[in-house]
Amino acid sequence: MPHPADIPNNLPESLGSFVGRARAIDEIAALLAESRLVTLVGMGGVGKTRLALQAAAEAMARFAAGAWLAELGPVHEGRRVREAIASVLGVREESGETLETALARRVAGREILVVLDNCEHVLEGAAEAVGGLLAAAPGVRVVATSREPLRVAGEACFLVPGLAVPRAGAGRDAIEHSYAVRLFVDRVRAASPHFALAESNAASIGAICRLLDGIPLALELAAARVRWIPPRAIASQLRERLQRLGDLRAPLPRRRILHATIDWSHELLEDDARAFFRRLAVFAGGWSAEAAAAVCDLASGEACRLLECLADRSLVALDKGTGRHRMLETVREYALLRLEESGEAHAVAERHLEHFAQFAAAGRRELMGPHQALWVQRCDAERDNVNTALAWSAQRSAHALRGLRLANAMKLYWMTRGQLHAALRLTLAALGRCADAPAADRAQALFNAGQLHYFMGRHGEACACLEKSLAIARSLGEAFVAAVLQPLGMAALARGDLERAGRCFEEAARLAAAGGDKAAIAGATNALAMFHRMNGAARTARRLYDEVVRLARESGNDEIEATGLLNLAMVAIEQAHLDDARSSLLAAMRIALATASAPSSQSALDVCGALAAVRGDALRAARFSGAAAALAQRSGVRRDAADAQFLEPRIAAARAALGDAAFGTAEIQGRRLEASQALREAQAWLREAPAGVSATGESERSTASR
Repeated sequence: MPHPADIPNNLPESLGSFVGRARAIDEIAALLAESRLVTLVGMGGVGKTRLALQAAAEAMARFAAGAWLAELGPVHEGRRVREAIASVLGVREESGETLETALARRVAGREILVVLDNCEHVLEGAAEAVGGLLAAAPGVRVVATSREPLRVAGEACFLVPGLAVPRAGAGRDAIEHSYAVRLFVDRVRAASPHFALAESNAASIGAICRLLDGIPLALELAAARVRWIPPRAIASQLRERLQRLGDLRAPLPRRRILHATIDWSHELLEDDARAFFRRLAVFAGGWSAEAAAAVCDLASGEACRLLECLADRSLVALDKGTGRHRMLETVREYALLRLEESGEAHAVAERHLEHFAQFAAAGRRELMGPHQALWVQRCDAERDNVNTALAWSAQRSAHALRGLRLANAMKLYWMTRGQLHAALRLTLAALGRCADAPAADRAQALFNAGQLHYFMGRHGEACACLEKSLAIARSLGEAFVAAVLQPLGMAALARGDLERAGRCFEEAARLAAAGGDKAAIAGATNALAMFHRMNGAARTARRLYDEVVRLARESGNDEIEATGLLNLAMVAIEQAHLDDARSSLLAAMRIALATASAPSSQSALDVCGALAAVRGDALRAARFSGAAAALAQRSGVRRDAADAQFLEPRIAAARAALGDAAFGTAEIQGRRLEASQALREAQAWLREAPAGVSATGESERSTASR
């Protein structure tokens, strides 16, 4: 059984100790062994999420393809549930297929655990998505959390209870062994390490736990008060508050108890903290202190002070690993109600949109520079906030232009993550809502759509969008014209229009050189080099690719550098300089692993497959080819014409050498690898592969022999 550290997953680290649920974990594990869908059912605040994550973490070693959390709290439409699942699994549909089909292909043949958190508001969409996953592959298991069952065939429900509370009149020893008391004391100690259960406070703590019916979130909110008032006073105030809701001799509904506890914590906040608390509800999936200050219209220092205040009261949680804050979904629901009541909701959402439009604009620049890997991670963290901002702008015509600019700025991130179909859908929708957008914004959106169409293999649609973009770009400046001409030339080449492609590449290279931007020159030079390579001028192509790599390194553009290195590797393989090909591939592989770029990763695996085929290692050629094909299916990225011309005959030779059956088996094994697993396997193979002869018996030539 693999070590948990080796299992791919996106489960968050635990934000605190896990108290009183060992038996529940065992019961959930038993249910998961028998049923492929286990739904943890219970009211908000009862601890479903933490229990599901703990159960998933403990079961994870059984799932070679990993354990993956999809948080559905920020998803407001049932039809978007599959997109949320596909996003965490790295799936995007191919041209002409549904996302359901793409998801089915992604999980087929894999042992994989999916955790769906907060399903209750998109119950029908969650049920349909889960049903599709379970039907697609017997190795899929799902743990869901919801306030009611999903009602999918074969579902096993686990009713999540409150923690056990001590009976009235119990002695100190009995109180101490209550799980509710243990959680309460544990949370107090997190802020006050010297706090202890004693004869003097045991009865009061027991009373608090009984009054709150063992509801974990309510206990945490009450525990946060011990820093300011003693347990006896907390119990007294809590009893008075709950008596207003009904006769305490009869059990109160748990939801009313939890709501009253949150409301109690909220009422004790100062006015500035209350305003800050309700404004934070606009965030989806968490936030940074910087974002909180900007969106809530506060100075940085004041935002940090108030975040600490809310964290002290357990109204927000801090992830110490990332430095980001979040609200539990139950608390966020309460805060959203307060925000709507305040009349501030529109203004806060407007600032939220503005902040993430600025974030995306900064990210667009950084994703083309030396900090690409860091900014991909930052964009990952803000994905839910960006989607929320786009959805809000889509409903308000006054903010359509800001939404278009946000979509334009996010294109490079979406491409890096292989989210081509979602990127195209969002871009075209934003453009359609903004018919009177300024020329530069329309040209950029059409350029983005055209480039996305191209990478998805839709060359006719790509040319149509890019021609429209070019017509506008002619009035905006030569730099923009050069940028549009590159994918337009690629699309023309893919359609067999060599004359049109050559004109585009030559003009793009000339205009980029005149502009002086190294990254732009590198991109244009790479396109021109590809054109020469397809026309048999390998020496010219190699000289140009060397220039691409140099310019990319000088400008700090990892993506273009990886592209140049991979193209150099292909030319080296064509010229039988296999050691040179290996060196270029290793350098490109380091970039692909660091950035997790879908296009770079896919191309690196493709070229490794070709090198393996030429070396006579047909088995590795099949595995790497399968891994590249699986990544292409998940991302929607299609090979360009030059790459296909290079790869297809070499992979065909490997298939012929190995035989269809053996090649197919190895290819399927490669398809089952995660991208990072496949890249590391290829990297290890490159380091270990012996130099010497190719599959044809021809001695390999190195740079020194030229």
